[in-house]
Amino acid sequence: MSRKTQTKRSGRRRALGLSCIVGAGLALIGSPAAAQAATAKLTKEALVYTAASGEKNHLTIATTRLAKKVGGSTDAFSVSDSKVTVTAGAGCTRKSLSTVICPAATVKLIVAKGDDLNDTLVNNTGMRSRLNGQDGSDSVVGGSGNDVLYGGNDEDVLSGRGGNDTIKTGGRWADAVNCGSGRDTVFTDWLDRLSSDCESVFRPAR
Repeated sequence: MSRKTQTKRSGRRRALGLSCIVGAGLALIGSPAAAQAATAKLTKEALVYTAASGEKNHLTIATTRLAKKVGGSTDAFSVSDSKVTVTAGAGCTRKSLSTVICPAATVKLIVAKGDDLNDTLVNNTGMRSRLNGQDGSDSVVGGSGNDVLYGGNDEDVLSGRGGNDTIKTGGRWADAVNCGSGRDTVFTDWLDRLSSDCESVFRPAR
Protein backbone atom coordinates (compact mmCIF):
# COMPACT_ATOMS: atom_id res chain seq x y z
CA MET A 1 0.00 0.00 0.00
CA SER A 2 1.37 3.41 -0.92
CA ARG A 3 2.01 6.07 1.70
CA LYS A 4 -0.52 8.36 -0.04
CA THR A 5 -3.32 5.75 0.17
CA GLN A 6 -2.54 5.02 3.81
CA THR A 7 -2.69 8.70 4.67
CA LYS A 8 -6.12 9.08 3.01
CA ARG A 9 -7.55 6.11 4.94
CA SER A 10 -6.16 7.42 8.21
CA GLY A 11 -7.82 10.78 7.55
CA ARG A 12 -11.18 9.15 6.82
CA ARG A 13 -10.99 7.16 10.07
CA ARG A 14 -10.28 10.33 12.07
CA ALA A 15 -13.16 12.16 10.40
CA LEU A 16 -15.51 9.24 11.07
CA GLY A 17 -14.46 9.08 14.72
CA LEU A 18 -15.03 12.82 15.18
CA SER A 19 -18.46 12.54 13.52
CA CYS A 20 -19.47 9.76 15.92
CA ILE A 21 -18.36 11.75 18.95
CA VAL A 22 -20.27 14.87 17.85
CA GLY A 23 -23.38 12.82 17.02
CA ALA A 24 -23.32 11.07 20.38
CA GLY A 25 -22.97 14.41 22.15
CA LEU A 26 -25.94 15.91 20.30
CA ALA A 27 -28.06 12.83 21.04
CA LEU A 28 -27.20 13.08 24.73
CA ILE A 29 -28.11 16.76 24.85
CA GLY A 30 -31.45 16.14 23.15
CA SER A 31 -32.44 13.01 25.04
CA PRO A 32 -34.99 13.12 27.92
CA ALA A 33 -32.48 11.46 30.25
CA ALA A 34 -30.12 14.41 29.83
CA ALA A 35 -32.82 17.00 30.57
CA GLN A 36 -33.44 18.24 34.09
CA ALA A 37 -36.34 16.66 35.95
CA ALA A 38 -38.17 17.10 39.24
CA THR A 39 -36.76 14.85 41.98
CA ALA A 40 -38.16 13.28 45.15
CA LYS A 41 -35.74 11.82 47.67
CA LEU A 42 -35.26 11.00 51.34
CA THR A 43 -32.64 12.67 53.49
CA LYS A 44 -31.97 11.71 57.11
CA GLU A 45 -35.32 12.97 58.44
CA ALA A 46 -37.04 14.66 55.49
CA LEU A 47 -38.83 13.95 52.24
CA VAL A 48 -37.50 16.49 49.73
CA TYR A 49 -39.09 17.42 46.40
CA THR A 50 -37.17 19.76 44.11
CA ALA A 51 -38.60 21.08 40.85
CA ALA A 52 -36.42 21.72 37.82
CA SER A 53 -36.19 25.07 36.08
CA GLY A 54 -38.41 25.62 33.07
CA GLU A 55 -41.17 23.33 34.37
CA LYS A 56 -44.73 24.16 35.39
CA ASN A 57 -45.29 21.84 38.33
CA HIS A 58 -48.49 20.54 39.89
CA LEU A 59 -47.31 18.59 42.94
CA THR A 60 -49.50 16.59 45.30
CA ILE A 61 -48.06 14.72 48.29
CA ALA A 62 -50.38 12.17 49.92
CA THR A 63 -50.18 9.16 52.21
CA THR A 64 -50.18 5.64 50.80
CA ARG A 65 -48.97 2.10 51.57
CA LEU A 66 -45.79 0.48 50.29
CA ALA A 67 -45.60 -3.29 49.91
CA LYS A 68 -42.76 -5.04 51.77
CA LYS A 69 -40.62 -7.69 50.11
CA VAL A 70 -41.35 -10.09 52.99
CA GLY A 71 -45.11 -9.48 52.88
CA GLY A 72 -47.42 -6.87 54.31
CA SER A 73 -47.03 -3.14 53.81
CA THR A 74 -45.74 -0.02 55.50
CA ASP A 75 -46.67 3.67 55.62
CA ALA A 76 -45.37 5.75 52.74
CA PHE A 77 -45.80 9.02 50.87
CA SER A 78 -46.95 9.33 47.28
CA VAL A 79 -45.23 12.18 45.44
CA SER A 80 -47.10 12.96 42.21
CA ASP A 81 -46.72 15.73 39.67
CA SER A 82 -49.39 15.77 36.98
CA LYS A 83 -47.38 18.13 34.77
CA VAL A 84 -43.87 16.60 34.64
CA THR A 85 -41.81 13.45 35.04
CA VAL A 86 -40.61 12.82 38.61
CA THR A 87 -37.25 11.14 39.22
CA ALA A 88 -36.88 8.81 42.23
CA GLY A 89 -33.92 9.91 44.32
CA ALA A 90 -32.31 8.30 47.36
CA GLY A 91 -34.64 6.04 49.34
CA CYS A 92 -37.60 6.34 46.94
CA THR A 93 -38.94 4.20 44.08
CA ARG A 94 -40.76 5.14 40.89
CA LYS A 95 -44.35 3.97 40.51
CA SER A 96 -44.96 5.71 37.18
CA LEU A 97 -43.45 8.54 35.14
CA SER A 98 -45.24 11.12 37.30
CA THR A 99 -45.36 9.34 40.70
CA VAL A 100 -42.66 8.35 43.19
CA ILE A 101 -43.23 6.41 46.44
CA CYS A 102 -41.11 7.15 49.52
CA PRO A 103 -41.24 5.21 52.84
CA ALA A 104 -42.51 7.31 55.75
CA ALA A 105 -40.69 5.60 58.64
CA THR A 106 -37.91 8.18 59.05
CA VAL A 107 -39.69 11.26 57.73
CA LYS A 108 -40.31 14.12 60.17
CA LEU A 109 -40.63 16.93 57.63
CA ILE A 110 -41.73 17.40 54.02
CA VAL A 111 -39.78 19.97 52.00
CA ALA A 112 -41.00 20.99 48.54
CA LYS A 113 -39.66 23.71 46.25
CA GLY A 114 -41.11 25.01 43.01
CA ASP A 115 -38.91 26.92 40.63
CA ASP A 116 -39.37 29.60 37.99
CA LEU A 117 -42.86 29.06 36.52
CA ASN A 118 -46.44 29.05 37.88
CA ASP A 119 -46.47 26.04 40.21
CA THR A 120 -48.96 24.31 42.50
CA LEU A 121 -47.65 22.61 45.65
CA VAL A 122 -50.17 20.66 47.78
CA ASN A 123 -49.52 18.74 51.00
CA ASN A 124 -52.46 16.37 51.57
CA THR A 125 -50.94 14.79 54.67
CA GLY A 126 -50.70 15.44 58.40
CA MET A 127 -46.90 15.64 58.25
CA ARG A 128 -45.52 19.11 58.88
CA SER A 129 -44.09 20.69 55.77
CA ARG A 130 -42.03 23.56 54.39
CA LEU A 131 -43.36 24.53 50.96
CA ASN A 132 -41.80 27.22 48.80
CA GLY A 133 -43.36 28.33 45.52
CA GLN A 134 -40.33 30.49 44.61
CA ASP A 135 -40.66 32.42 41.32
CA GLY A 136 -43.90 32.59 39.33
CA SER A 137 -47.55 32.93 40.36
CA ASP A 138 -47.91 29.89 42.61
CA SER A 139 -50.56 28.11 44.65
CA VAL A 140 -49.10 26.72 47.88
CA VAL A 141 -51.36 24.57 50.07
CA GLY A 142 -50.43 23.19 53.48
CA GLY A 143 -51.75 20.02 55.15
CA SER A 144 -53.35 19.35 58.52
CA GLY A 145 -50.02 19.67 60.37
CA ASN A 146 -47.91 22.68 61.25
CA ASP A 147 -46.61 24.08 57.97
CA VAL A 148 -44.32 26.88 56.83
CA LEU A 149 -45.44 28.34 53.49
CA TYR A 150 -43.45 30.73 51.30
CA GLY A 151 -44.90 32.55 48.31
CA GLY A 152 -41.74 33.84 46.67
CA ASN A 153 -41.84 36.34 43.82
CA ASP A 154 -45.00 37.23 41.88
CA GLU A 155 -48.67 37.04 42.93
CA ASP A 156 -49.32 33.85 44.90
CA VAL A 157 -52.17 32.12 46.72
CA LEU A 158 -51.16 30.60 50.08
CA SER A 159 -53.51 28.32 52.04
CA GLY A 160 -52.58 26.97 55.46
CA ARG A 161 -55.61 24.72 56.06
CA GLY A 162 -55.16 22.81 59.38
CA GLY A 163 -52.41 23.17 61.97
CA ASN A 164 -50.55 26.12 63.43
CA ASP A 165 -48.98 27.51 60.30
CA THR A 166 -46.43 30.18 59.49
CA ILE A 167 -47.06 31.93 56.17
CA LYS A 168 -44.59 34.28 54.52
CA THR A 169 -45.53 36.25 51.42
CA GLY A 170 -43.06 37.82 49.00
CA GLY A 171 -42.79 41.62 49.06
CA ARG A 172 -44.10 43.98 46.37
CA TRP A 173 -46.75 41.52 45.10
CA ALA A 174 -50.49 41.30 45.77
CA ASP A 175 -50.74 37.84 47.33
CA ALA A 176 -53.83 36.10 48.74
CA VAL A 177 -53.58 34.29 52.10
CA ASN A 178 -56.14 31.85 53.53
CA CYS A 179 -55.01 30.75 56.97
CA GLY A 180 -57.56 28.03 57.85
CA SER A 181 -57.94 26.36 61.23
CA GLY A 182 -55.31 26.45 63.97
CA ARG A 183 -53.38 29.43 65.28
CA ASP A 184 -51.56 30.88 62.31
CA THR A 185 -48.89 33.54 61.93
CA VAL A 186 -48.52 35.61 58.77
CA PHE A 187 -45.60 37.81 57.71
CA THR A 188 -47.07 39.97 55.00
CA ASP A 189 -47.19 43.43 53.43
CA TRP A 190 -49.91 45.99 52.75
CA LEU A 191 -50.60 44.77 49.21
CA ASP A 192 -51.72 41.31 50.32
CA ARG A 193 -55.28 40.10 50.97
CA LEU A 194 -55.74 38.04 54.13
CA SER A 195 -58.66 35.93 55.31
CA SER A 196 -60.25 36.82 58.63
CA ASP A 197 -58.99 33.65 60.36
CA CYS A 198 -55.32 34.70 60.48
CA GLU A 199 -54.60 35.11 64.19
CA SER A 200 -51.20 36.88 64.17
CA VAL A 201 -50.30 39.28 61.37
CA PHE A 202 -47.01 41.14 61.01
CA ARG A 203 -46.59 43.93 58.44
CA PRO A 204 -43.80 46.44 57.90
CA ALA A 205 -44.40 49.98 59.14
CA ARG A 206 -45.90 52.33 56.57
